[in-house]
Amino acid sequence: MSNAQLNRIPSIELQLFKWISLVEADQIPDCVELKRAGTRIWIKHARQVLAGLGDDVPVLTLSNIQLNPRLKGRGWLTEFVELCDTLIPWPALFVERVQNPRLPTFLRRKGFIELQHANFYRPSKTWRARHGWSPDQALAAQQQADRAHVRPLWENPDATAHFIARQKEKTR
Repeated sequence: MSNAQLNRIPSIELQLFKWISLVEADQIPDCVELKRAGTRIWIKHARQVLAGLGDDVPVLTLSNIQLNPRLKGRGWLTEFVELCDTLIPWPALFVERVQNPRLPTFLRRKGFIELQHANFYRPSKTWRARHGWSPDQALAAQQQADRAHVRPLWENPDATAHFIARQKEKTR
């Protein structure tokens, strides 16, 4: 099935359901855009390094979420995230490169772990039921993610000076 054929399905929720049923059988692309009535969401099946879960974790990734203005503030995104959480057969839901300034607060409130570069994840409902996911485990995962944050060299003058000095030593 092509992305265009998928978009003929009458709702984003049903498009998601159909895509999940086809993606692991390689009957549809891993990355598609769900769209209907002014709402668009890019989704993909990918693998991520996730603090507290592992280094090669299969995930459903949501990115470039654009809601129809009529849906904003009415709980649609909350319900869609919960639907994704319920339907996905993979260990986690990943939200990529968040740009909306209000979305990080929403995701944290919903139990998502904040990673570097405005990325967030939460173990799926199935994974949480199978393995347990206590508030202490979520806190430990967030602390592990925080320790893994890397600051660019230009934000740290001492690290920049050290890097330049090491490069000069290598060229001698």
